[in-house]
Amino acid sequence: ILKWGPLEMDLSQHSFKIENKTINLTNMEYQFLQLLMENPQRVFSRNQILEAIGVMKGLGTDHIVDSHASRIRAKIRENGGPEVIAVIRSVGFRLADPLPAEI
Repeated sequence: ILKWGPLEMDLSQHSFKIENKTINLTNMEYQFLQLLMENPQRVFSRNQILEAIGVMKGLGTDHIVDSHASRIRAKIRENGGPEVIAVIRSVGFRLADPLPAEI
């Protein structure tokens, strides 16, 4: 089980939840988010993400990662979750900095 703030990914059940509410992700969205949650401080280039989610580099693939990141963000926001994917300009993507604990 991978956890980040209110997000929980259960790898054995291939499920993703926000505060115990199951969120449906496509397989590629799941793999993308899993990669980031398993490596919370690491920045991944678009090519590294494409390779991890099983997409061959070619024509039209430059925006696939951006589209998946956008859809993941939208699904998480729609279900009350925080901003989870940070864009590192001219480099790639990483898991966003965790939210500060409430006092």
